Amino acid sequence: MRVGFYRSLFCALLLRTHVAVADDAASRETARALYAEATKLVAAKSPREALPKFEAAYAAMPTPIIGLAWARALESIGELLEARDRALQASLLPPQREETPRSATARKELADFLGELDKRVPKITISTGNRETELKLTLAAKPIEKALFGQALLRNPGKYELVATCGKETVHKATIDLKDSEHREVDLSLLASACTKKVAPTKGRRVSEGLIVGGSLNFVPYIALPPGDIPLSSKWSATAGLAPELGYAISPKLLLLLRGLISLGPQANPTFLISVGPTINFRMDVLPSGDPLWLSLSFHGGRAQTEFIGYPGKFNSDYVFASQIGLEVPFAEREDGYWYAGVGIGAIIANVNAKDTPFVFMPISLGVRSF
Repeated sequence: MRVGFYRSLFCALLLRTHVAVADDAASRETARALYAEATKLVAAKSPREALPKFEAAYAAMPTPIIGLAWARALESIGELLEARDRALQASLLPPQREETPRSATARKELADFLGELDKRVPKITISTGNRETELKLTLAAKPIEKALFGQALLRNPGKYELVATCGKETVHKATIDLKDSEHREVDLSLLASACTKKVAPTKGRRVSEGLIVGGSLNFVPYIALPPGDIPLSSKWSATAGLAPELGYAISPKLLLLLRGLISLGPQANPTFLISVGPTINFRMDVLPSGDPLWLSLSFHGGRAQTEFIGYPGKFNSDYVFASQIGLEVPFAEREDGYWYAGVGIGAIIANVNAKDTPFVFMPISLGVRSF
C-alpha cells in the first residue's frame, strides 16, 4: 500500500513538472513571437505601434534583451523617462542559470544605456525663494507641490506650459521648450514675494526685538490712607502729566522699560509728582479677539508736593516709593509700533512731615511705543 502511495506521488510530481515546462515553453514562444513582431515595427519606423507588443512580450517572459529593445523604442520617440524606467527594471532582473551570451551582452548595454539617459533627460528648476508663498504652479496642467519649488524636475523633451496663479488671478504664463540634455532655470521670486498671505494686523503684535522708545499721557488720582495728618474728608487729589520711557524688547512677549513720570496738579499752589523706575511688561494672549493684553509691573521712586482737595495747605514729601500693577490694551497699529490705553492700581509710601504716609493711586494712561 505504501508503494502505491509513493508511485502516485511520483506521477503527480512528474505531471506537474511537465506542465510547468510546457507553460514555460509556451510563454517563451509567445514572447519570441511578440518580440519579433515588435522589432519589425521598429525597423519599419513605427516604434510607437511596437510598444504594446514589447510590453506583452516582456510580461510573457521578462528578459534583458526584450527590456532593452522596449526601452530603446521608448527613447526613439522622446519618452526618455519611460525608457529609463524600463531599462532600470530590466537591468535588475536576476541572472538566469542558463543565460545566453546575448542576455549577458544586453545587461552590459542596459548599464551603458542608463548612463546615457541620465545625461540626456532634461531638467527644469522653478525657484520662488520662499516656500511660504501662496503662489501656485502648474506645469503641463499638473500641479507642482511646494516641496518641489527650487528642485530639479525631470521631464521628457518637449513643450510645457508653466502657469503661476495667486489666488484666482493668473500672474504668469509661459511655454517652455525643453531640449535634450537641457537644464532650464526659471526664477519666480518676485512673483512669489508679492503673493504672500494677507494677514490682518493684530493690534499690539507689531513688536520686534530691540530698542523701545515711547511715552504716555497720565491722569493719576490718589488718596491718602491712615495714619496721617490729613482729615479723612479731604484725603484725595490728582495729577496729570507725561511719562516718557526707554527700554528693550527681549522678545515679542517681554519688554523691559525705564519709565519716568512728571505730573502736575490743578490746585492753586504748585502740585507735582516726579518719579522714575523700572517697568516689566508681559504679553498675554487671552482676549477672544486674538489681540494681546499687556500686564505691567512698575516700581518708582521720587519726590512729590501735593495739595489735597478741601484741605487748606499742602505737604512736601522727602521721598516717594511706589509700586504698581496695570493692564495695557493696544487699540491701533503704527508702522513701527502701536498705541495703547492703560489702567492700573498701585501703592505709594511717602514721607510726609517726618511720618510715612500710605497712598493708593489709580493711573489712567494713553500712550505709544515704537520698536
